[in-house]
Amino acid sequence: MRKRRFPLDVAQERRGVRPVASIGFKASTLRVCLNQLVMIRQVLFGGWSGNSAGGLKGWIIFGLHYRALLPRLFVAVAFFGLFAGLNSLFACFGFPWFGWSCARSFALVVITGYASLLSLRFVVGIAEIEDFRRAVAAIWLPIAVMALAAYLLFANTQGQELGLGLMEETDVSWVQTAALCLVLIYWALSAWLSVRIGLSRTFPQPKRPQVHLFWGPRLVGVLAHFIAAWSLSSAALKVSGFVSTLQNVLLALAAPTAIVLAILLVWFLDRWVISLRVTAGQRARACRKTWVIVGLGGVLIICLRWWQNVLPSGLLPGILKISLSVIVFLILISWIRRSAPLGHGANSSRRRRDARAEARTSWISALFLAAIMFAGTVWIWISPVGVGYLFGSLIIAFFAFGSFLVGANLLDLVAEALARDCNRRGFTTVHRRAVWCAFLGLLVAPAILMSFRNYHPVRLCDEKCKSAPMAAEPEFTALQKYDDRPNVTAAALAWYEQAERAYHACHPGQPVPLFIIATAGGGIRAAYWTASVLETLDKVLGAETVKCQNALARNIRDDDGLMRHLLFAISGVSGGSVGSAAYIAALHNHAVNQSPVEPTKYLEADLLAPGLASLAFIDIPSNFLPDFGQIDRGEALERGLEQASKDLMAQSFVRFFPKVGSSKKWRPALLLNATHQETGRRIITSNLRIEKDTFIDSYDALELLQSDVRLSTAAHNSARFTYVSPAGNLIPAVTDANSIDGKQVSSYGYVIDGGYFDNFGAQTAFELANKAIEVIGETFGRDKIRPVILQISSDPEMVMLKTLVRQRCVSKGGVGGFLEPPKGSWVPSLVNELRAPLMGIMSVRGAHGFAAVTSLAHLCCEDSLEAPNLTSLVNGKTTSAQTKRVFVHLAMCTPETSEKEPRINPPLGWVLSKSTRDKIKSREDKPDNGILGKCGNGDELAKLKEALGVRTNPAPLKEAYSNPKPDRS
Repeated sequence: MRKRRFPLDVAQERRGVRPVASIGFKASTLRVCLNQLVMIRQVLFGGWSGNSAGGLKGWIIFGLHYRALLPRLFVAVAFFGLFAGLNSLFACFGFPWFGWSCARSFALVVITGYASLLSLRFVVGIAEIEDFRRAVAAIWLPIAVMALAAYLLFANTQGQELGLGLMEETDVSWVQTAALCLVLIYWALSAWLSVRIGLSRTFPQPKRPQVHLFWGPRLVGVLAHFIAAWSLSSAALKVSGFVSTLQNVLLALAAPTAIVLAILLVWFLDRWVISLRVTAGQRARACRKTWVIVGLGGVLIICLRWWQNVLPSGLLPGILKISLSVIVFLILISWIRRSAPLGHGANSSRRRRDARAEARTSWISALFLAAIMFAGTVWIWISPVGVGYLFGSLIIAFFAFGSFLVGANLLDLVAEALARDCNRRGFTTVHRRAVWCAFLGLLVAPAILMSFRNYHPVRLCDEKCKSAPMAAEPEFTALQKYDDRPNVTAAALAWYEQAERAYHACHPGQPVPLFIIATAGGGIRAAYWTASVLETLDKVLGAETVKCQNALARNIRDDDGLMRHLLFAISGVSGGSVGSAAYIAALHNHAVNQSPVEPTKYLEADLLAPGLASLAFIDIPSNFLPDFGQIDRGEALERGLEQASKDLMAQSFVRFFPKVGSSKKWRPALLLNATHQETGRRIITSNLRIEKDTFIDSYDALELLQSDVRLSTAAHNSARFTYVSPAGNLIPAVTDANSIDGKQVSSYGYVIDGGYFDNFGAQTAFELANKAIEVIGETFGRDKIRPVILQISSDPEMVMLKTLVRQRCVSKGGVGGFLEPPKGSWVPSLVNELRAPLMGIMSVRGAHGFAAVTSLAHLCCEDSLEAPNLTSLVNGKTTSAQTKRVFVHLAMCTPETSEKEPRINPPLGWVLSKSTRDKIKSREDKPDNGILGKCGNGDELAKLKEALGVRTNPAPLKEAYSNPKPDRS
């Protein structure tokens, strides 16, 4: 029988001390207790391997070692999760006192202890900080690129939205699936090459303890996959709706855990099959560990498949895609680096051959990756919109990050080769950094020269645009030239004549609602929210017209719907302008092709991808290149809108609107607000003339340009986000009208986003409403119309900031009061010195817009009309909303939802995931759902419907009209 050996005896034998035999019961008991304490220490802090010194010194040497502490920290975390899950499970069955809560708390204490010891170990190893500093200095560029990518994907709502798109299988084609795997490998390879070049230069002969020099480049490359995995997990958390903390933790760790398992799988597979640096015994152990990792991966996949009903459907496929990409990348690198490195005993000739082989591998890898970058750049220059729509924003962003590193690596290798050649020719003072400085200096001259050319011009409607066939619409005579536009006076009178006939067909004798919409900015969320509201109203009021048709004595046949008769104009800003322009295009498509009015379909595409591809691969190089006729990111965005709308938005802007006096149809006027960079004034693009007596201190965009523009350009000029879209150069067409003293005006400055002046569009809507009320009142009488104003806003934080305008008219002489300022927060003085100017500008911008909205709301409270004697009302009942001015505010917000419904905060960028679109848009069978049914929007929408004359009593209209009954209510 084999004699039992205690850890204490083993320690003494390793120190060369012969264990002393125990004599007597007390001595034996004491020895057993000591051995038990040693075994407890062995479990908690590590075994005796390598601990030859024993005692406190041995504990410090081994117990404070990453190899001993990290596995135990992971085990403690696993036990904490197990105990937390058991505690939740027993609590569900009514046994919260079972004791698992105490075990969970103890595991948390153990986690804290191991984390503290790891911090202490880092401090103990501070002597190695010099090697660490040199390694970080050698690989700072790929680390910085990874950090920037992580920030853009996690700290930015648009980046989070891209993660949601990655998880949605219905929106991801097989081309995007394959491209995602390949582009992650491309980015990882470029990061690996960058780290490898830097570390090889810094540590030409690595020592044994410098393990990070062997697998470090691969792990930095894998960070690209970690970023994609965390993006996937954060997107899953956003849509899952889990309540339990344990469920959220497991969901957050699912994708990163899969990446860790993939790394370990290739690690052990490398030692088992691929690498030439291991012994037979190490291969056998690696084989066993490989199968263990395969088993753990299978368990993870089975669990995710089992929870498929409660998890997002695209989570498991997304995890498998990224994990497969990790495995392929690491196996490729393991095959390239399978040879054993040279030891310290290698002679100089072998080292030279090895150095040449290393350099050849670096050059081959750099040139291969650069060829891919060059091919992708050429493709994007040829068709940025096609590439963007084919691959999507996330893949374009990953390719851009990888391409930047590839370009830097290639220039670095060239600089090193040139410096080495100069040294061989006797110029010993020339180093790699000096060559880098020369490269940068060579870029200064072309950058200065190219800065003088006119770049980012506003696209004019050329002859191709003007002569493009636009499908004709019955009884609709469109404007043909920008200088044929009517002023507000003529448009208001023309609107009333057709609106009075249509509205009195359903509601005889009532004042006609002068319906004006002001819609705020906010990127794609504002565009989609505006389009969704307009689409819903069009369906509701279109159905109202159908009820009136063929049932009245006048028998007005019209399939336009009541919405298009009552809506006088839309004043849009930024994203609100894009949504409004999509609505106008959808109206034309409906009139010509009898298609449903669905402007939201034009905004479902990835509008960010064409602009992002153009920014990274066209705009940045163009700063150093002459004009080859390439487009910029602004034009790429416009072309993306045109392609999404099936070329409708590529048509001439003014041709979407009727010619006053020659057309029997009406289309709502558009007033798209932008800002003049040099003066800060409004620049309004409209089918109406922007006269200075109506729109105070404002420019007419088409008059400045002396030309018509495309519908996409008109919308984009109002939505030129900072940096995402460039400021548009207002270069007018060559005409005699814009020449001063016989000299052609080269530019009128730049147009930027309309949100800089007024992000709500309320100022323009207020001035337009005042003018229309004045003109119609003087011609037909003030009691013939009543303003109905709709403000659409898309800032989810409006409710929290208490700037939600839901104005209610109050009687004159009411008790006034002071505006209560918000409570200020403490800010360090130095920080406030830096942030005060920017915060002041942004706060004034929002306050200016809110003041304009309030003025617009008060317009509906002045001189409110008294209810006339409408005995011929078909419903037999008079309501105040049908006779008085009305202001309605439909706001996007983050409502307090149920536990199973996560909060919504759409991004400010140019792409929305399908799940976010579904939360915003109302379904046809339930028009009040989505955001329209939350945050008080349901009540506001009902109020708007009533103000516009949507009937609630489906009485037979023909009888009611011919035999009116007195009001007995």
